[in-house]
Amino acid sequence: MENYNYSTPSVLDNKQESDYESDGVMNTDLKRGPLSQISIADLLREADMVNLQERVEKLEKRPEQKSYIVPLQNLDSDKLKLRMPLGVTVGPNNQKGFAVWSEDLNAWGEGKSEEEAKENFLRNVEELYFDLKKDKDKLGPALKKTWVFMQKIMEEV
Repeated sequence: MENYNYSTPSVLDNKQESDYESDGVMNTDLKRGPLSQISIADLLREADMVNLQERVEKLEKRPEQKSYIVPLQNLDSDKLKLRMPLGVTVGPNNQKGFAVWSEDLNAWGEGKSEEEAKENFLRNVEELYFDLKKDKDKLGPALKKTWVFMQKIMEEV
């Protein structure tokens, strides 16, 4: 039965007996032997491949985070309150943190934790409400639709 080596070949794997001095030390004279044929680019490519393989293994071990929808019951605001629950989505973002967003409001918040993302979302919703209220006569169709929706589900305290 034959033994198979499934590892990726290295640029240093092509050594011959003549490449070693009598004491078993690899010949490092850059003017002769296989090391003189190995470019720095080859060594860097090999280091990049090892680094890439380590990163892939790390990602494969990381548990997959999925987004989920949560009914938001209140805005934790002293200026606004919800008349009915607002569905928001909580999930990972691209910066290794979290995001909370509402498709209905076209609003979101991000943070290092879910709680921080929620706090930022709530602050952004409050700012959006009062900005839209201030400019309600100048709104385009999309923002007017958001303003009408906000009026249905929110009220000022």
